[in-house]
Amino acid sequence: MKNTFLWLLVAGFALATFACSTPPVIRHRVSGAHMKSINVTFLGRANQAKDEWEKSKKELKDEQAKSDLLAHEAKLADAWMKAAQLQLKKVELAKKMGTLPLGMKLDKTPAQAEKELEMAKKYRDYTRQLAKFNKTQRDLLKWKIYTAEAKYLEEQVLALHKAQAAEAGKYSKLDYADQSHRVRRKFLILESDSDKLAAELKTLQKDMDANWNPGLTKTTGAAPAPKACPPCPDPVPCPKCVAPPKADPPKFDEPAKSPELKSPTPAPAPKPEND
Repeated sequence: MKNTFLWLLVAGFALATFACSTPPVIRHRVSGAHMKSINVTFLGRANQAKDEWEKSKKELKDEQAKSDLLAHEAKLADAWMKAAQLQLKKVELAKKMGTLPLGMKLDKTPAQAEKELEMAKKYRDYTRQLAKFNKTQRDLLKWKIYTAEAKYLEEQVLALHKAQAAEAGKYSKLDYADQSHRVRRKFLILESDSDKLAAELKTLQKDMDANWNPGLTKTTGAAPAPKACPPCPDPVPCPKCVAPPKADPPKFDEPAKSPELKSPTPAPAPKPEND
């Protein structure tokens, strides 16, 4: 009886392990040693797929970095909504009393408190949807990586057959094409879900008043351009620091020159008359 119980326990554990285990996404791979014999001229498309694979890895890393920030923003949104609820309760209690205790002030009117609570709820919903969208994006990028990897392996096999390598017979082109199709199909399904979430986010953004931000500071459009300052007056130099200007030398008016008198031409002497 005891042995039977142990066998049943082992069988149940094995079944549970088999049911929970999932097959690897990439089932068919290519040996790197087999690719060394291929001339690089046959690997153009394979290298392009490899570049896309590396690019997708970087995109996933960038998207994962947003997760902590979005989770923190969701906590802030929850805290803002709780504060708005407490504020509205405070306004209602003050209204019921009619007078405020000494030193207590109301920062907002009942209408403003209700408006802030409404906006806090909308922003909380928005941050939750944003975190959900981020998770979908991470899943999408993971399958984008799988898709690029599968395409890279498929192009490697095609290069082996195109180069008529001795190892080409070990790889079925159909198996690798099916693998690429299967992985890409999953990626396209996730891409469709991501597009739906993106549309829902846009709807939530429109639902929130564009003139209110999470701090509930109302903006009135673009800030007016600052007026140009008048030109600064020229600085007055210190008389002690500036040397006095040099005096110009005195100018004297020269006397007008009198016109030169020409001496009269002496008249010729009279000639003696001939006797």
